[in-house]
Amino acid sequence: TTNMEVERRLQTLRQIADDFSKHITSVPGTILPSNIRLGVAICARDAIVNSGNDRMLKDDKRCLRPGASFYDFRAEMISMGPQQQKQCEQPAFPTCSADNQLDEGIAACLLNITYTFIYHQNKIDANYYEDAIAALKVSGILSNYARALGDNETVAAAANGSYNNKDRENELDIASRAVYCEIILVAALSHCIHMTFLALGMNVPELPTWEDAKDAPGPSNIRFSSLLKRIRKGDEMKTKIVSSFTPYFTKSDLNKDSPEYLKIGEDVWKELNHGIMCPFMSTKFALQDFHLFDRILGMMYLTTEDFFLRWNKLSPMTHCPSVARFDVETVAVAVAAERSCDF
Repeated sequence: TTNMEVERRLQTLRQIADDFSKHITSVPGTILPSNIRLGVAICARDAIVNSGNDRMLKDDKRCLRPGASFYDFRAEMISMGPQQQKQCEQPAFPTCSADNQLDEGIAACLLNITYTFIYHQNKIDANYYEDAIAALKVSGILSNYARALGDNETVAAAANGSYNNKDRENELDIASRAVYCEIILVAALSHCIHMTFLALGMNVPELPTWEDAKDAPGPSNIRFSSLLKRIRKGDEMKTKIVSSFTPYFTKSDLNKDSPEYLKIGEDVWKELNHGIMCPFMSTKFALQDFHLFDRILGMMYLTTEDFFLRWNKLSPMTHCPSVARFDVETVAVAVAAERSCDF
């Protein structure tokens, strides 16, 4: 591999980091505002150096008991004071200032989901997922979304998590799952960039500042009941790859006559079916974030075209010639095994 090829790859990695920063400050979230999205990106990086109670969790056998809720156990750790945590520093969800703290319930949900994603991927199963969704519903994080829909009863339901209307319950249920997807994708992209540059021994590109994020566009507030003709449940594609406990949709499920369809660019819709057989397809509820994730996945891992190449060959436009697909897949398997998560 020549120095020129290495430099070209480094330029690609720097471009990825730059694209992610621009994404946080210029692309609207699906439901979450920019201050929370930037907070998640910062939190995903803080988790690497501020991990005291998560290291303790790995040694605590109580969370391994049959039927134990890891979400609740992790929430208990978040709520503990320093004395109870053996003097471990208690992480706080990042905000722009002490005067702009998030509601305690919202911050606890964001910390729980982000730190669990970074440190305990093997615990993210059907039970954890549903516990996280239930917590998001009653945290108040959907209140602004409900207001944007212009329905006072939905606002009340989002504030206290109580529903007296099945349609409202379904609307906020899928919205809470979209919020979960936003948190996971923003955390994944921030963490990926962070760890890549740490592994290279290079300075990690900085995230946007709070000042940068201040003028970011507000969320799209997608009404999924209008956008989607159908939401699929479980493993309807009859494969072992697609997650069996999270909802998902495909391009054929879109209602192109919905006003919600126009809120998202055609470039996103064009590539919506990428990764249709992969575990991460359920994250497409965070539409704009998935679009960036899919593109960065192709740059960091394999493009759609690379999947159809021989295992001893990769596109010279995205990989150094000394790296074969076998090398890339070996690393992917090793990471999946270390994390005890699905390959």
